[in-house]
Amino acid sequence: MAESIGRLYHAYPEELEGSILEGLYNGSEKVKETLAKSVKYSMNKEIEESNKMGIEAVTLDLIKLSKETSPNVKRNALEALTTIIHFGY
Repeated sequence: MAESIGRLYHAYPEELEGSILEGLYNGSEKVKETLAKSVKYSMNKEIEESNKMGIEAVTLDLIKLSKETSPNVKRNALEALTTIIHFGY
């Protein structure tokens, strides 16, 4: 599921950004866990300049999620942040 969401986000960032941010902020533990993991599948070197603002917004939510009590949410958020750093955003 996370990989599918990530690949769709890469293809349709404007259409999915609001839903992803809402899920990262207000979703259940499982939703947060899945969406955090999906970020690593959405990243690649061909991110358009217009989508970099969305990445910044997601990054802020991932930083907040890295402080969650759920180990799975925390792990996926940290892995997603590592991926963002790896790609130089």
